[in-house]
Amino acid sequence: GYLRDHGTRSWKALVLKRVLRNLRAWDLANSAQVDRFIANSRNVAERVRRIYGRDADVVLPPVDPDVFALYTGARSGYLTVSRLVPYKRIDRIIEAFRDLPSLTLTVVGDGPDAERLRSLAGPNVRFTGHIAQSGLVALLQRSSALVCAANEDLGLTVIEAQTCGTPVIALRTGGYLETVDEANGSGFFEADEPNAIREAVLLHEQRTTEPRAERLRADMAPYFRD
Repeated sequence: GYLRDHGTRSWKALVLKRVLRNLRAWDLANSAQVDRFIANSRNVAERVRRIYGRDADVVLPPVDPDVFALYTGARSGYLTVSRLVPYKRIDRIIEAFRDLPSLTLTVVGDGPDAERLRSLAGPNVRFTGHIAQSGLVALLQRSSALVCAANEDLGLTVIEAQTCGTPVIALRTGGYLETVDEANGSGFFEADEPNAIREAVLLHEQRTTEPRAERLRADMAPYFRD
């Protein structure tokens, strides 16, 4: 939301924080009138249970396996896909690749943090801005791995990448705990810091067994659109 995108120190943010406090109080007072809670992940369902003391039905978001087709060809370079706002922590990923000059990173997406992120990037980082879905699928299919550093409710792009057979390197938290297929070539880093991301990318580069594209895709089947 606004606070995550633009920080918490402006006068607008302070006003919004007060409004949000009032809305949360109203929300809690009226939650008893809700017949049924629905969440898009176990992560969100647990948050509903913690905040409201209620169970939530988990309805998984759909991914089209025909659009995000399996690719078993050569892969190279790394990819991150995100709206360019501070809480997505794209700056941490860019800083990690500043110390990995022999590896390339492609940043897909646009947003208010774009100019600052471009100023941080070295020559091995390129920005595409917003691209059509067909271009995104091609990048997902042909990248060595998708790198994700935000704390997401679920993380749909992670599912789309693995549906293409492409590994993911993600922060070990939130919805990624449900979607990142560590058994078949994807992996985690433990902190949203450049050094941790860099070490995880190097570990991926040095792995002795190839990620199993078919298994990565097969394990995403619960999310496939009928």
